[in-house]
Amino acid sequence: MKASPRALTGRLLLSVGTLIAGFLVVTQVQAQSQTPAEALDAAWLQVCAQATPGTDFHARCQDILNAGPGSGDRRSAAAIGSNLGVFAAQIKIARSSFARRAASKAGQRRESDDGLGLDGDSDDALWRSERWGLFASAYSTEVERPESRFENAFDSDVWGATLGADYRFSPNLVGLFSVGLRRNDARFGGDRGRMKEDAQGYGFALYGSIGEHFGWQASVGRESLDYDTARRIRFSLVRNAGTPDENIVNVDFLATAAMGGRHDEASISGDWSWYRGAWSLRSGLGADYSKVSVDPFSEVNGGGLEIRFGRRASKSLRGSASLELSRTASASWGVWTPYFRLDWFREYRDDGRVLPAFFAGDPTNTRIGFASGAPDRSFGNAGIGISTVHPGGWQWFLGVDRSIANSILTETRVNFGFRKSL
Repeated sequence: MKASPRALTGRLLLSVGTLIAGFLVVTQVQAQSQTPAEALDAAWLQVCAQATPGTDFHARCQDILNAGPGSGDRRSAAAIGSNLGVFAAQIKIARSSFARRAASKAGQRRESDDGLGLDGDSDDALWRSERWGLFASAYSTEVERPESRFENAFDSDVWGATLGADYRFSPNLVGLFSVGLRRNDARFGGDRGRMKEDAQGYGFALYGSIGEHFGWQASVGRESLDYDTARRIRFSLVRNAGTPDENIVNVDFLATAAMGGRHDEASISGDWSWYRGAWSLRSGLGADYSKVSVDPFSEVNGGGLEIRFGRRASKSLRGSASLELSRTASASWGVWTPYFRLDWFREYRDDGRVLPAFFAGDPTNTRIGFASGAPDRSFGNAGIGISTVHPGGWQWFLGVDRSIANSILTETRVNFGFRKSL
């Protein structure tokens, strides 16, 4: 059997980004059903009651509370303009991407795909002479999410790379260690904001086989996360309508924030293989656990409408099923194996959440909250690719994956890499 650095790479490198699960301001009683505009519209009177005169926060409260005809529904216009729902969707980028790669077990043990050669290299002299291997891989991902009731649309570009080493303890057991980095650049529709995430991580994995048909994999990993966010606060209101003091208030600020975090993950899976000539069919089942913690932070330069959050964490537990069909062919330069893979995922833990938040300029620290919508409970992934084995211990792979039946987002990923036996 065989095992793969690519599987660990995917698990380790893409997350992530759980950034700010969302500035969806809500009251505790109404949090589950209100949109950002509805929730903040209902909260203005309470949060502005004790605003300190002379502060930016007080000025914004006066603009909003004294808005008259021509301003829409008085306070909701400002709520919409503040774009408090901008970052809620971002948690889906991290989890969907992470779970899809972490749970895509089929094909990890192909000799040409992962380069660990557990199936064919059972000869005692061979595995003892080629115990070590070095591998590297890289990927580029595009993520798109349409507008939803609670969250804004966004486009995200993610790229990452990993470098690692593997060691063969026996013909049927291989261990891996890898380090990697990732950059996520998300742009929210309508010039509503932006988020950049940088991650650096490491991970360990074991891949093994029992007999000719059964394989198993287990891994753990950790990433450190750094985020930079920008949230557009833009709206217009008519103050003191119908009086000599009537005037139009235009508000346009770009609230920014920087924060850190951590992503921990673990996974386990097994698969069963059937062979017929050069054809092989693998089916697998797996489970993946992920926890993302984000440090406390407060926005700045928001014209008085900056938001402050405490420390928070989100967790995900996903099951997966996979099926892969591949065929091995020989050529003068080596062996090549094209494959087609289907994966299906089921989320059991992440239901979306409501967590406390505060306006940074509110002296009374009135407790409000932010909420994120729940992710798609069940969705899939389809992938095609090719892997090759060359003389001298070189192995290469190239693959393309695409999310399917996911109502939350669409994700397309290209990945490639190599391994060299030592």
